[in-house]
Amino acid sequence: MTAYLFQSCLCLLMTYGLYKVWLEKEAVHRLKRFYLLAILLVSVSAPLIPANRWHSHPIDAAHSVLPVAHVKLPLVAPFAEPADPAAPENSSWPSGWLLPFLLGTGLFTLRFVRNMVFLLGQARRQPRRQVPGAVLVHSTAPNLPFTFLHYVFVDKAAFSDPDIHNELLTHELVHARQRHTLDILLIELLLCLGWFNPILWQFKKAIQLNHEFLADETVNRKFQRITDYQRLILSRMQHPSPMPLTSAFTFQTTKQRFIMMTTHTPVFRKWLAGCTAIAFLLVLPLLFGTSTIAQTTQPSVSPTRNAKPPQAIPKTSDSDFEQRFADKLVAIPIHPGKPIVRKTYAQLSPEEKKRVRLVPPQGPKTPTEAVFASWKNPKKFGVWVDGKRTRNFASTSLKASDIASYSRSYVHKNARQPEGYLYQIDLMTHAYYQNYLKESAENPFLILIANESGNTK
Repeated sequence: MTAYLFQSCLCLLMTYGLYKVWLEKEAVHRLKRFYLLAILLVSVSAPLIPANRWHSHPIDAAHSVLPVAHVKLPLVAPFAEPADPAAPENSSWPSGWLLPFLLGTGLFTLRFVRNMVFLLGQARRQPRRQVPGAVLVHSTAPNLPFTFLHYVFVDKAAFSDPDIHNELLTHELVHARQRHTLDILLIELLLCLGWFNPILWQFKKAIQLNHEFLADETVNRKFQRITDYQRLILSRMQHPSPMPLTSAFTFQTTKQRFIMMTTHTPVFRKWLAGCTAIAFLLVLPLLFGTSTIAQTTQPSVSPTRNAKPPQAIPKTSDSDFEQRFADKLVAIPIHPGKPIVRKTYAQLSPEEKKRVRLVPPQGPKTPTEAVFASWKNPKKFGVWVDGKRTRNFASTSLKASDIASYSRSYVHKNARQPEGYLYQIDLMTHAYYQNYLKESAENPFLILIANESGNTK
């Protein structure tokens, strides 16, 4: 058993290292989802593959690194000494391990079953409404919205009118339609047995973060207004943590999500990443299904090199912020519905300065001719050009190439003008956009995010 755990952990560590170094920062989220799930299954099964499947001769002590020559040992032997013939067959567990292992496994299994029963019970008892690819459930839980299996738990307003909070609902529908809960259930089941393995917990974080990348990608592709979506995320950062076993609109990894929203991976790098990941997965059974299983005392990888965990994306230093933004105002949300307090960066406490984030300005984006032409429909679109309402946009002399950047937002029923248009389009010409960038540089949008307890103070 010890040899199996060692090989499985080593396999997880190698594959996770490749993911952090090569794949995590690339915008290939579907490939990353496949890779993360595949390496979990391979890491569990590869050490169980019989050694003679890959060798034409049996493995004995002469082919292993055990310090006892000419003695055949069981492949799962926990020590370097020869096995005691009088010992029972199940003595491969080191003394004192079995009881804590069973206790931890029992507690995590009970937690898993309890959460499953609670969520399925909520989905069965609460009012439900069918939507394409999912089922909306009216729930009174405080941490909404969230997704479990094909159920999307929402509040009363979103349940009555799905157009409310459209980006948030779209985000959750992606979790439901792409069956992200199945990934979470898989890693939770593995954690019931491998709860003591820190690498598995890192895998859980990586899988959930990639789910957020997938949902963000779909939302931005549909609504095409990244900056507004980022502001929406920041405005809701005080919401409670998501429930276990669910996919939810979380904010703990906001900076990584913001960076990924503007990351573009060239086609060549996508193919290279895919081929590398598949090749690595194919090699794993060869590495861990051979005589390396018997190497229980001298692993081939240096423990010192593997002791350092992969580093997260570096954070901009406080001194850099102090130098750049000392006299700039920082938005401090207090409570929803109340005015936002503003202070200069220099006026904040050292602990508050660590939680200040910079929201980047809207990026350049020129519409296609077809999209530009569709905006000339006044029944559907209300158009602003360079900050001014343009009511007769159908006869505009502007062309698509004159637009340096644009954003699109849905107009909810309670905010619609007499014209009745459904979407507001804000266009910036090249000269206006340059002034906008200059203004953003002079007056950057800084915001104080909530701490772990959910407070901005």
